[in-house]
Amino acid sequence: GTLPFLRIDHQLFNKQHFMETIPEGDKPFYEKVLNTDMFKQFLEDRLKGKADYWSDYEKKTQPYTKRNSGPLVSPVGSIHRHQTKTLRKQVSVTTFNSLSQRVFEVFRLPTLNDSVSYIKNTIGLLNKNIEECRSIHLRSSYIYLRGMFHAAEGNVQSALSDLLSLYAHNARLLPMSLVYTLLQQLPEAEREEMLRKRGITDLHDPGPARLTRPKLMAKVPIPDCDLSLEDFVKTVSLLDMATDYDTILKLFLALSHPQRSTYVDKYTFDVFRLCYEENLAQCDSLVLPSDSLQASEVILRVSNLIKTDFGMGRIVLTDKRLFFIKDVSNKCREIVKLRNIAQLEKVQYHSLLRPVDCLLITETGNKVKFTAWLKADRNCWAALIEEMRAGKTVAEAIKDFAAIGHAIHNVLLIDAVIRSGQDELVAHYGQVTHAAETLCYFTAYMAEGRHILPRDTTSALQRRVDPNIGQRERRSVLCMLYTAGRSYNSIPPRLWCAMGNGQVRVFDATSWTLEESFIQAKNTVSALVAVGDSQVWAGSHGIFIIDTETVSCNKTLTDHPDLVVDIILTHQGRYIYSGSVDGTILQWELQTLRVIQKITLPNVQNLRSLRLYNDRLWCGTWHCITALDLEGTPLQVFTHTQDSIGKRIELDCFEVFNNEIWAGCRREGQVVIWDEVTAKQKAVLTLDCSGISELLVFGDKVWVGTKDGVIYIYTSADKQLWKTIRAHDDAVRSMCAAESRYIMSGAGSKDGTVAIWSPSMRPVELDVSPS
Repeated sequence: GTLPFLRIDHQLFNKQHFMETIPEGDKPFYEKVLNTDMFKQFLEDRLKGKADYWSDYEKKTQPYTKRNSGPLVSPVGSIHRHQTKTLRKQVSVTTFNSLSQRVFEVFRLPTLNDSVSYIKNTIGLLNKNIEECRSIHLRSSYIYLRGMFHAAEGNVQSALSDLLSLYAHNARLLPMSLVYTLLQQLPEAEREEMLRKRGITDLHDPGPARLTRPKLMAKVPIPDCDLSLEDFVKTVSLLDMATDYDTILKLFLALSHPQRSTYVDKYTFDVFRLCYEENLAQCDSLVLPSDSLQASEVILRVSNLIKTDFGMGRIVLTDKRLFFIKDVSNKCREIVKLRNIAQLEKVQYHSLLRPVDCLLITETGNKVKFTAWLKADRNCWAALIEEMRAGKTVAEAIKDFAAIGHAIHNVLLIDAVIRSGQDELVAHYGQVTHAAETLCYFTAYMAEGRHILPRDTTSALQRRVDPNIGQRERRSVLCMLYTAGRSYNSIPPRLWCAMGNGQVRVFDATSWTLEESFIQAKNTVSALVAVGDSQVWAGSHGIFIIDTETVSCNKTLTDHPDLVVDIILTHQGRYIYSGSVDGTILQWELQTLRVIQKITLPNVQNLRSLRLYNDRLWCGTWHCITALDLEGTPLQVFTHTQDSIGKRIELDCFEVFNNEIWAGCRREGQVVIWDEVTAKQKAVLTLDCSGISELLVFGDKVWVGTKDGVIYIYTSADKQLWKTIRAHDDAVRSMCAAESRYIMSGAGSKDGTVAIWSPSMRPVELDVSPS
């Protein structure tokens, strides 16, 4: 399909890369299709993120396509496309339940007499059906019809009230052009008041706004001038040289003049790009015996014809190993796996009385050394091998296997920087070593010892994933949710991550790959909860109801006047409670999405969290924890004060279980424990940290996440410290459990990653092994 070749951020479709995946005989047909107006309209809708039949079809078939097509996407972009030309994208054909016979509800219109009585009679019938209807989908259709009939009779207020309520029922039914026309008929004050009451802040005029037609790139456009940072980021990203913003920024600094670091001159960039593409072409043109490369192995660099301990030939660097190709016979022989390299030595040997630069490679546990007479390329090869080796070592040490793909990008960029630096007219000429070192991220990471983790951390840590991958700014992982998936329609288990920029990003938890689909809210998403196996509710300014099959939102509940901070599902699954910062708690009937009870906490402007325990609602604020009965009557208040001066200590998080309340202090390294029945303080646990940010109860343990990035694990029965694990380089902002197998922790924006832990502290066999 075309979707993997869309660049939504740049509103571009990479035709060149798409056509590379098409068999030669089919290319004339696709050339004609890509130039039709129908395809261009389809492309425009995809780039706009339009929700329609095609978007639903793509999302519903995605699990089948992934499983039937095999691994077609590589972390190294263009180089892997060059080296896997034999692969072709396959389209799976699937029969959906939606194609089976459907039962339709029939609404019979009244007899048509005169238009006035006809409209009134129809509205009366619709009112009756709406009151009696228990199906949320059917009710939204009735409300849509009633709104249209109100508009026909000229009742603007009632029409808008119905049509705007579709935000909560089915946003796709919302007739934007009509709504905008009706809003223009209201005075400005009434218009703003109506939108404010509905909690709608993102209604725009659909008429004048015209998106420019998307560009079909025959080739990636290269600016014909010096490149500013913005131009540089866009161009490097479109060329698939790198996708990580920090890496692109380092490359920009490496190629810019030390005294003029605000741009990269065109000549320098052209030489750099030429060197980069020449290396890809050289790797692509290498002829190897069949079965020489392992599955998904990528060639990164091929040497000139050189002298080695194995004779005359070439050495080849891949993402897994070094191997030797003998001249003439073209036989391959492995030199060493990268993980087994103990030492790289840059030495000089004499040949015909002249010193020659050589690279000496020593294998772990083996005193046998391999010598390559690389001459002028020695330092370049040493840097490339060291960075790739360091990337693999770091990936295995911190269990972040995306680091391997990152290291591959680094190696390709370092090579192009060094090669281009030989030209006297480029900006980094004479500073090639410094420019290359700028990109040697993993080499520096290892040298600083940052990959060395404490023993308990190593035994517990199973994997690390990055929901911020490809983003310009790193964001905090504010809350997470694990959903088990559904085998009958191939929806995989997923990890949902609510980010600080309002996005909800989704991982496929079978492979721990980040899915392309995500939800974008206007504001922070502070709560996630699974409702059945078909919905996820996300609390923000409003509650977004996400369809788990398509990862799309067509319903938004706008009854809360402020940010929704927590959502809890009752044990029976019939009702949901949601709370917002201003102290408003709403009880929802799940079947109809109606508010059946509203509780207002007096003098509360900082509600933080809700819990439901022993038929009580527990409400946490900065200053106290309040227990309410289910009608909203306060029963108990729990506060923590500093004994010496009686000052209240602020609380950040709490959990209620086993007739106890555990609460973490916001700016103190303390966890306070009360008896839930008597309200007496039972214990205060003191931790060596600057504050508690998250609590998670798992079995007979309590996981305590701190603002220093450390997780302390206590036994709930005797309140003793069991283990301490170093989780992140920033505060632990969220934690969740994946059934009984894993615990996930999400970090603040300085780190922005998710760590996946084994609660038993013993290595657990993951679903997917790293390549």
